Amino acid sequence: MLAYSLWITRKNIIELNYANKRKLKESVKSCIGGFKNFLRSASYVKAGSLKGDSTSEILEQFYSLFPEINREEVEELMKVPYKWDSIDEENYLKELLFSSLNLREKIIEIIAKENF
Repeated sequence: MLAYSLWITRKNIIELNYANKRKLKESVKSCIGGFKNFLRSASYVKAGSLKGDSTSEILEQFYSLFPEINREEVEELMKVPYKWDSIDEENYLKELLFSSLNLREKIIEIIAKENF
């Protein structure tokens, strides 16, 4: 799940058509939509179990397992689905996409360092 999520995010960035705002928004929506599941999977891989399935329980466990990850960045991405219809600015969409990729890479790097 973690590798697939990272691959999809990278693929969306590589294939991104910056001239087509609709496709940009679809790519970002796809990446951001799976971010909660990515955090859930990362927590499970690191801890071997989950404390719960609600967003607050997932975030609580994630923050305790990954204290080196910037909470503000995670929270910004977690808020996106609730304000999706109002997001239209192209630079902000790109920022969200690259932030999502950056966080996924950092989390996988942390897990890899601890397991190898």
